[in-house]
Amino acid sequence: MFNITLTVTLTLEGPILTKSTSMGGYGLDAVMAKNHNGEYYLPGTLVKGRLLQAWQELHDVVGSDYKTLLDVDKQLDDFANLWLGKKSGSRKDRGAVDSYRTKIHFTDFIYAPEAKAGSTLHRIHIDKDRGSVIKGALLVMEAPFAVGEEVAFKGSISFTTINNAEAAAVKKCVDIGLKWIPNFGSEKTVGFGRLVRVSIDEKSFQIVDAHSDALGKEFLYIIINPEAPFCFAKRQVSDNLFESEDIISGGAIKGALASTWAGLLGKSGHIEITNGFDNNRKELSEHFHEIRITHAFPMPVERNERPVVAPLSLAKVKKNEEEKEIKANYDVAFEKEARLINGFPDNAPAFAVDWKDSTDIEKIFGWDDKPKRELRVRTAMDRERRKSKDKELFAYEMVIPTGFKWVSRIDLSRITDATIRAKVEAQLRQLLSLGLIGMSKNKISAKVEPADTHIENKIKSVCEPINRNGQKYWVITLQTPAILCNPTELNEISTSEDLFNNYKKVWDKLSSSTLELSHFFATQSLAGGYYLHKRFQDGKPYRPYLLTNAGSVFVFTEKRDAKGVIEKWLKNGLDFPQWAKKEYGKDGKEDGECWQNCPYIPENGYGEIAVNIHQSYSNNAEGEVKINVL
Repeated sequence: MFNITLTVTLTLEGPILTKSTSMGGYGLDAVMAKNHNGEYYLPGTLVKGRLLQAWQELHDVVGSDYKTLLDVDKQLDDFANLWLGKKSGSRKDRGAVDSYRTKIHFTDFIYAPEAKAGSTLHRIHIDKDRGSVIKGALLVMEAPFAVGEEVAFKGSISFTTINNAEAAAVKKCVDIGLKWIPNFGSEKTVGFGRLVRVSIDEKSFQIVDAHSDALGKEFLYIIINPEAPFCFAKRQVSDNLFESEDIISGGAIKGALASTWAGLLGKSGHIEITNGFDNNRKELSEHFHEIRITHAFPMPVERNERPVVAPLSLAKVKKNEEEKEIKANYDVAFEKEARLINGFPDNAPAFAVDWKDSTDIEKIFGWDDKPKRELRVRTAMDRERRKSKDKELFAYEMVIPTGFKWVSRIDLSRITDATIRAKVEAQLRQLLSLGLIGMSKNKISAKVEPADTHIENKIKSVCEPINRNGQKYWVITLQTPAILCNPTELNEISTSEDLFNNYKKVWDKLSSSTLELSHFFATQSLAGGYYLHKRFQDGKPYRPYLLTNAGSVFVFTEKRDAKGVIEKWLKNGLDFPQWAKKEYGKDGKEDGECWQNCPYIPENGYGEIAVNIHQSYSNNAEGEVKINVL
């Protein structure tokens, strides 16, 4: 197996305009795109799209002779789908949701010299009936590169392949395809962005299946360093806007790992890692489904404490005294009924949903420094008309990883045989050393480093029961969403009592009747849509997943010794409810906890908890944490 990186230089002739969605100078209508470092660039998605279009045009031109021209042994559509991927269907077209993942990965193509202040160019729109300028139809464009000036944009195209012959064929196809492209960017029909030269330097190295040393650890910490801005989309509020999470889910990490692994073996399409998937990594193939990967939280590179999701039991109180605003933060987890807090008789406590300013809380829990973001707007192209398709504009709000690292924990403890676990760990470490390829919606690469030293949470869990008035309590705060309540037992007319009873029943079963729910501070949300329904519940009536959100707090009284249960949850995440295993089973796999049947399972990092963290507030000797516990 070989890893191939093609360093590609595209030399374009000015003027050049790749439009940006950011604001430009005063009076500019079209601005040349710059990245977060202030460099002019051609988006990797643009180069990839133009390469696909070039292959399609070559096929149309040379017909059945394309195999000789491109030196490939597949139909062109199959070849393009295999290497450049094929998008899944959407709610609009009611298509299938299975997709081909791209095997060729493109970086942005950067103009390296310092960006210079450019001049402007103007275009007008002529009224075809009157032969004169349409009123107000003047376009002012930024033109940082002069007419006829040669400008070099450099980027890389990388892929893995099983042999040198396949690598040579892919390189030839990329070279011919890029040289077929006449222009890049906007205003191509009037000569902008003409491609004058393509140069490709190849670097390759052989991937050796050398397994690293391992000790059979139950837990591994890894640091993920994305190499480009990324978008792990939140649940959408609009069909054409994808807003990124700051957190990388365990399912996304595991999926990228599986995709990278399949790429090394020359496999594509639907990926299912089972016994026999890779004979060189036999133990990892057999036990991959038993590996749990937690969500990766962002941390500034200089820090070594993982952020903690703040509990929803936190409240702010303020009052005016001598024309000065005094604020105080309280954790009211043990308050079963609503009341005013002593000393602030005129103002009711405000919870997170009502906060106008949460910077003090974010600092306490490690979220005071967050990655920056940028918006990239794209459009699908109409190949026949050589222009953007109507109503196909979409945007990615992307996270810029500069200055941050993402920390995750890999749980191998479900592999009980220590000898096998050591082999799985060794094979996993070797695979992770190659990085993660094809992460996020824009298919970036990321480097992965082992963090063999234990990484503490910003606020520590305390795994001992709390004694209050002769009663033992436990307080659990969700760090990631979890499936708990059964949505078939709740509806739009359910009362708070119905919700409490549902939670009480599920927690009783999860804890083997060692805990009894006293009260809770929780929010819920629905996750669904066309893709999730077609991917996981096809053939069944549409029913979105009911998630209990991160930050939700549950307070329990201890009926009998529950420390063992709590410690297990703290290490491995909450168990998947029995009702959910039955509800989400399908396709002969009756266990709904299978990754093919439900995305929100412990294996993918869901159901992570923190325990009794409010004790860390009250026990903080330095006074850094300013939260009062009632």
